[in-house]
Amino acid sequence: GFIACAQAAYGVALARAGDAAGGEALARQARADLRAGRDAGSSRVGEIDMLLADLLDARDQVEEARSLRGEALEVYRRVFGPDHPRTRALAAALGSGA
Repeated sequence: GFIACAQAAYGVALARAGDAAGGEALARQARADLRAGRDAGSSRVGEIDMLLADLLDARDQVEEARSLRGEALEVYRRVFGPDHPRTRALAAALGSGA
């Protein structure tokens, strides 16, 4: 889980440094790896979804970014519960309530 998060964060950094396609590919691979592994139900899935969503926003892929944030919200609700600060902040940002 931790390695996948680091890989996704590196993908975002790579995209910000000018290799948007390479960074996106790296972040997507990290997401796929985490979802296929033993940490598929962890909060790290939501963290990677948020990282990838930020990257996609920067590439004007707004609809997919919003969808990923919605998936992250579902992960946060399941893992942390509706009253956790992370869950509430993301729900507010998406306009969906906790």
